[in-house]
Amino acid sequence: MLKGILIYTYARRRTIKKRDRQEARERAALEEELHELELQGGGWAEEICDHCGRTNEEHLEDEEPCS
Repeated sequence: MLKGILIYTYARRRTIKKRDRQEARERAALEEELHELELQGGGWAEEICDHCGRTNEEHLEDEEPCS
């Protein structure tokens, strides 16, 4: 039984690490895309949302979309 608990704990830890690495890659890709858009001079990050009045850059940090 102890062996099963150790295997489960190890598998869970690996899964969490994979998920964290995936989230970090996605976050890095979004930041890179934002940086490229800013370099193009579009000013996408500085545009104001019509619904809530916040900038697009602030929306990237949100967990839920603006309604």
